[in-house]
Amino acid sequence: MLPINSDDSEDLLFDLGFKELNLKNNRKIKFFPIENYIEFNSNFPYKRNNEIMLPNVGIQNVFSSGIYFKSKFLSIKLKPEFHYMENKFFEEFPSVHFPIVWETRYLLWNKIDMPIKFGEKSLSNLSLGQSNILFNYKNLSLGFSSENLWWGPSRFNSIMLSNNSRGFNHFTFNTNRPIKALFGKIEFKYIIGNLNNSGYYPPNTEGESSATNYYIPKDYNTDYQNKSKLYAFIISYSPEKVNNLTIGMIRWLQTYKFGNSGLKYFEHFLNFNFIKNHNKKINKGSGLFMKFKENSFEFYAEYYNSSPSTKNSINQYLNSNLKKSAFTVGILKRFNNNLYLNWEWTKMEQNSSNISNKIGSWYEHDYIVDGYTNYGEVLGSKIGPGSNSHNILLKKILKSKVFGLGIEIIENDNDFYYQAFSPSSDFRRYWKDFNLKLIHINKLNRFKLYGEFIFVRSLNHKWELDHWANPWYRPGNDKNNFHLNLCISYDL
Repeated sequence: MLPINSDDSEDLLFDLGFKELNLKNNRKIKFFPIENYIEFNSNFPYKRNNEIMLPNVGIQNVFSSGIYFKSKFLSIKLKPEFHYMENKFFEEFPSVHFPIVWETRYLLWNKIDMPIKFGEKSLSNLSLGQSNILFNYKNLSLGFSSENLWWGPSRFNSIMLSNNSRGFNHFTFNTNRPIKALFGKIEFKYIIGNLNNSGYYPPNTEGESSATNYYIPKDYNTDYQNKSKLYAFIISYSPEKVNNLTIGMIRWLQTYKFGNSGLKYFEHFLNFNFIKNHNKKINKGSGLFMKFKENSFEFYAEYYNSSPSTKNSINQYLNSNLKKSAFTVGILKRFNNNLYLNWEWTKMEQNSSNISNKIGSWYEHDYIVDGYTNYGEVLGSKIGPGSNSHNILLKKILKSKVFGLGIEIIENDNDFYYQAFSPSSDFRRYWKDFNLKLIHINKLNRFKLYGEFIFVRSLNHKWELDHWANPWYRPGNDKNNFHLNLCISYDL
């Protein structure tokens, strides 16, 4: 029901099994597999939905296992994660860019906690990972969780809530299976969570343009806190009369006000003009999604709006309809029961009117200056603010193996590209990545292996040109990166 793609037959080989013990009085204990995730980047980070992992060059590793207990009214899942990252040097932002370009880039960096690099040394940490404790009664659950969440039908870029960042601690009230109502079935989830600042900074915070620092300290806002509160709600409905159709709505708001109850802010979710009712001290997002699945064909789509970062132009005061928008459209087709083709298009870039009216990019905010992030990574689409992507993936499913071939094209932060380079009509500097993917999944008795190799060809990397070439008609500073993602699990 809730479109998180966990029930799709073509993904069964991705699922990790566990050993189960049945106790008295309908109690159960399950042991999760021992899992070890390894990721490697050769030259620069590759954007991927990798949960607790961070942008990194070199090796990073996540080790995890756990236990699950369930009784009639209580379930406990303990699945901590240990993370290590090599964190080798790479250039964060080209120093050869003119001061005005740096100043334009800081229009985003001053309104979001999104460091390019997380310090200069290797990092390691232990977290609760994918853990929860829930009280269950019939179709409802109430409890606490640190798990990652994926909301919406998208398979590559979830705009509203994804596993791009590490999971955050949150209270949850949700359905654990569909509820029959209104001539159909309903599922929902309401969460209240804490989002944290990363503690790291953008590059060149001492830089200046026109005798003014690029960087504005976060605590320049006297109300700033290094934590913010997130209230988020998703509901989906599947009508009985229209088989295989699911429609739904997602809304979230972010604030510094920790003292107010979740019920107070839940009233905001019921307001029809949720986005139009602008409050400069609240960061908000809202929108609709749908998924239709019929036999071997699936179509899904999402469309969302977010409130302007701030009202900082005359047109914004005169036009209350200005808002950030983003969408995803995707198709999944199955051939001969074992061949799958998936295409998906995500557009985070704002239109020219929004850019000229300076309403900002997705996830940034003038008042909640860490933006819609947790520990320095956006909670939504992995491609980030102002970016667009096309994904095509072909998968062949055999009895115990999966082979995949895909291509991903990413247009990196076009909002910044137009802001920084359109005044000088320098349209040579678009930054576009072409990523070729090879995927293999295999089961060998109790072992399960997931391998993904990606070759990244980055054109005009970080909007930079070859400064040693002939004037004007210069080639871009094109770079290559080799990305490896490997997961080995052992079923106990």
